[in-house]
Amino acid sequence: MLNSKKGDMQMSMIILIVLGIITFFLIAAAITKAYGGLKGKEAEQLCRNSIGMRANLAINVGNDLTKLRIYPVLCKTQDKEIKGNRKTLKRELAQLSSRCWWMFHEGELEEIFDTITSETPLETNKCFICNTVGIDQKEIDDAGPIDEAELFDYFVDTKHNLYSSYTYLTYIQNFKGPGSLVVLDQIEGARTYGIAFMSKEEGQGVDAGTIAASRDHQAIQNLKNEFYENDNRETSVIVIDNINDIRASGCAEGDIAGQ
Repeated sequence: MLNSKKGDMQMSMIILIVLGIITFFLIAAAITKAYGGLKGKEAEQLCRNSIGMRANLAINVGNDLTKLRIYPVLCKTQDKEIKGNRKTLKRELAQLSSRCWWMFHEGELEEIFDTITSETPLETNKCFICNTVGIDQKEIDDAGPIDEAELFDYFVDTKHNLYSSYTYLTYIQNFKGPGSLVVLDQIEGARTYGIAFMSKEEGQGVDAGTIAASRDHQAIQNLKNEFYENDNRETSVIVIDNINDIRASGCAEGDIAGQ
């Protein structure tokens, strides 16, 4: 009798998962067709809304209450080009970073990329590139590149453009949920960078705090591979790095509706 009940429960779970998968793809197809052409702030709003729906509509399945997240992530990487003086470039990068943090609900939601329906780069690496950012000028200025410490200090010292009681860094760290920022490369002219959101992940190795405490370009470069490879993230993280290294880390990119 007990075995029969257990078998019935397992079958019910399988049916629920199958229905979830079917629903997942139907929702993704319908919404992608309707909203796939959105750009700019409209696309960012759609991304944020989809993350909220994904969290709110998650279904608990099985004895361990595994969450089945059937609502698709409807986010797309947007390409930007920026130019200007040193202060302008830092301001643009800070605002794009805070917008990326906002799109993913400012650290309030955890495990937002987890699913049991597929093995995509988004689910496997729990990372998404919000923006590629091209520096549309040959050089920054006579002072040379904006190194990692200088850009990080801008986040520390500068008031958020929308929330004046927060700096850009404290907005990421504790506006709603806990978060971290890592700057993994210096900003140079005529190069392209990425701004990525990485969700919280338990692991081993160097964490965001260790990198933030390092003020030396070469030391940060030495820590970078370990940071990407070991997935040790006590909080969700905003990452600024050259686009090639972010891509090499396996972050999802592009229009990822349905993943």
